[in-house]
Amino acid sequence: EIADSCQVKAIVTDEAQADKAKLDKICGYEQHQGIVAIASEKEYVEIEDILEIARERSEKPLIVIADNISDPHNLGAIIRTADAAGAHGVIIPERRSVSLSGIVGKTSAGALEYVPVARVKNITNTIKDLKEKGIWVYCADMDGTPDGAFNIRANGGLAERHVTENVDIRTKTDKSGIDIIIKPNTKNEKIH
Repeated sequence: EIADSCQVKAIVTDEAQADKAKLDKICGYEQHQGIVAIASEKEYVEIEDILEIARERSEKPLIVIADNISDPHNLGAIIRTADAAGAHGVIIPERRSVSLSGIVGKTSAGALEYVPVARVKNITNTIKDLKEKGIWVYCADMDGTPDGAFNIRANGGLAERHVTENVDIRTKTDKSGIDIIIKPNTKNEKIH
């Protein structure tokens, strides 16, 4: 049935039979269902692409910046949560962070296919650029101010000082937090 569906959609298949051990090796784990699909890695987008999605939907941009995420399961969970929250995209740094991978995609429970991810050289400069566009930046931080709008709990290291010094609002988290939530500036409706 899967092979027939692939043929209709012009997807190249190799219907060679493989034993479970070979499938385990190809997948890198044992939790498969007896079939393997090899697909290209998810491509990164530009931040402007994320902002364009918000404009196309006539919505204020909601972007999640995930800095210093070292576990691909955590990044997948952040992308899944961003999708559930209606975020237009996720931003991660090029260094000191996990990249997109099969594990990230699997942990995201498919959300990676719907949530674009941008990869940037410098989180601090990205925050400054977004603020210049009228977007407010909220950061989860142990030393932040309690904010009734967010109930943030995060595990991991603290948001780095170069980040916390450049955000609009540091909202308190009850555990060390590294997730940054970006919200539109409600005083300035125009997004460049």
